[in-house]
Amino acid sequence: MSRRLRPMAWTLPGGLIVERSARARLIVGSVFLVALFVLCPAAPAQLCVDARNLTGTPDGTAAKPFRTVQSAVDAAASGQSVLVATGAFGEDVRVENKTVTLLGGHTGGTPGQYGLGTAGDFTRSRW
Repeated sequence: MSRRLRPMAWTLPGGLIVERSARARLIVGSVFLVALFVLCPAAPAQLCVDARNLTGTPDGTAAKPFRTVQSAVDAAASGQSVLVATGAFGEDVRVENKTVTLLGGHTGGTPGQYGLGTAGDFTRSRW
């Protein structure tokens, strides 16, 4: 009965050869975890909504808030808050299979501010 031997070294991109040992696995694993955290940042704790953002590129940040409450709720992960600027939002909002906190009355920004890339004010509520 023949046994297949495992390689005693890894060849990494660029021709770098790493000896296969517990220390090498620890180093490679650590590098992988650091790269994962750098390349995949955590979601923000809150998403912003302001119907006055006319840039066409909403991402939920204070500089590019969503235009509708529903779009922010859909993008939110469970546990996130949605900060809503003052204004009238004629929509029925459904929150399904997650917990989201909706906080209204924020100042937000103007179409001109958002057009220049300036963030709206979502730091405090007027209520």
